[in-house]
Amino acid sequence: MHALFREFDWRNPARIPAIYHVQPPHSVLAILLADEDGNVRAEAETYLSTLSSHERLEVLMAASSAKAE
Repeated sequence: MHALFREFDWRNPARIPAIYHVQPPHSVLAILLADEDGNVRAEAETYLSTLSSHERLEVLMAASSAKAE
């Protein structure tokens, strides 16, 4: 599990430190959650399930583009 998951309660977005609320939405989180292939790690499933389908797509797209850079 990523160290940030131990430190913060990602299931409660109000408790995520402001530094992780960046534009594009969720991009820092997406980078942290993505492995080398751009797949979302298993521990992210709980957090992602709290998002709307549009927000979930943003996370996955940000993860994909971050790994492509």
